[in-house]
Amino acid sequence: MIKTKINKSLVLNILCIFLYAVITLFVVFHHEIWADEAQAWLVVRDLDIMGIIRHVRTEGHPLLWYMFLFPFAKLKFSVFLMQILNWFFMIMAAGVFIFKSPFHKITNLCIILSSAFLYWYPVVARSYGLMILLFVLSMVLYEKQKDRPYLYAICVALLAHTHVIAFGFCAALAGVFFFKNIFFEKDRSLQKKFICPFLLMLFSLTAVVLYLNGSQNENFIVQGYDIKNNAVLLKGLYFDIVKNIYGAENWFYALFLGAFFVFNTVYLFIKNKSLFFIFAFNFAYILSVFIFIWGMMQQRTFLLLFVPLFCLFVLYGSRNKTDRIIINIVLSSAFLLTFPNAFEIIKNDIQHPFSDSKNVAQYIQKNLDKNAVIVTNSPISTSSILSYLPKNGQKIFYIPYNGYFTYYDWKKPVLSPYYPIPVDEILKQVSDVYVLTAVYLSYENIKPLYESDLKTVMHSEIFRIYKFERKNNGK
Repeated sequence: MIKTKINKSLVLNILCIFLYAVITLFVVFHHEIWADEAQAWLVVRDLDIMGIIRHVRTEGHPLLWYMFLFPFAKLKFSVFLMQILNWFFMIMAAGVFIFKSPFHKITNLCIILSSAFLYWYPVVARSYGLMILLFVLSMVLYEKQKDRPYLYAICVALLAHTHVIAFGFCAALAGVFFFKNIFFEKDRSLQKKFICPFLLMLFSLTAVVLYLNGSQNENFIVQGYDIKNNAVLLKGLYFDIVKNIYGAENWFYALFLGAFFVFNTVYLFIKNKSLFFIFAFNFAYILSVFIFIWGMMQQRTFLLLFVPLFCLFVLYGSRNKTDRIIINIVLSSAFLLTFPNAFEIIKNDIQHPFSDSKNVAQYIQKNLDKNAVIVTNSPISTSSILSYLPKNGQKIFYIPYNGYFTYYDWKKPVLSPYYPIPVDEILKQVSDVYVLTAVYLSYENIKPLYESDLKTVMHSEIFRIYKFERKNNGK
């Protein structure tokens, strides 16, 4: 009987992972990358290793994701490889979680069906997929840190280099590791066993600080971030968190999420002070990032759910039956309530372009000469198009910088997309010019050669292409 139960459990887990992989891969195939995804690929494709190291700090990110992309970009793979790599990291994360989770299978299913697991992490190809994989591995290894301190330390050290939003969580894990295994450990021989793993984590965290220190002064968007508005309007900040997690900012979601945070605060404080510290420190850190450094988006905001998941995952094995029922209900509800939003965004991504970048790139390759002069008024948005064009293919020119670009340099400010493109001046130098605009700018007296579907999900990446020709010798 025991063997039958084990086999049934194994089959269900494998089936769950298989279905998860198929569903998310189907959405990945329908997802067109937008500027934030394209940026990392263009940076590693078009810069050498030292150029990457110098540039990425202005992105406000550590280097790990870029180093994973580097060999594939240099080997001239399609940008789609980046999407598959990110998807693969999430399949591994989902697999480890499903096989190692102590929760009820219904709870596991609710978590996998959340918008985080179904869409925001596996489909949108950024460093977050790698972050979640290392997060899940650290969660599994937390209780084994005394037996496998180096393996645990390596996971935490690498996690710190995935995204700055994970830094606070890793700092909390390193602090708990130090106090549990070194500071309060009376056995000298055991203390020595944990010193090197702790130093590994400390070195990793220090490296992130040294690398990113001052980078906020090198990014014109971060420089313009309005601290006052975000620090004062805390009610608006909270509802932004609710909207990022649940896709809507109504009072039901707001009250439920507030209750979820209160439950974790009280429950963890009573049951386990170390886990409470990890939860509270991470919560304060993420809010500080949102208020003082940079705004939120879904992948960052979801850590406010994932860190409580981490804490309850660790605590679950030592709880009685009643506590386990409560934990399963709380986690199932928190994650399953994101499913309606997951269904909606997946439906939109399949039915409509997420970004029109891929379609525009295909149009340019088929219809425009390689040496055609293409000018844009929106370099950040149009960089997504360039990720679908070959490195030495058509180029795009931005007038204010008097040069061509691929990835975006955050040290350079961008003018308003309403900035008028001096077509007449350009036509004095060339016989014809193609103007590539975001939807913000249109020309009433000339029909565009190409126009994006207005139902494109990312409104900032709805494009038009116009052709202007010199007439009467430029007069």
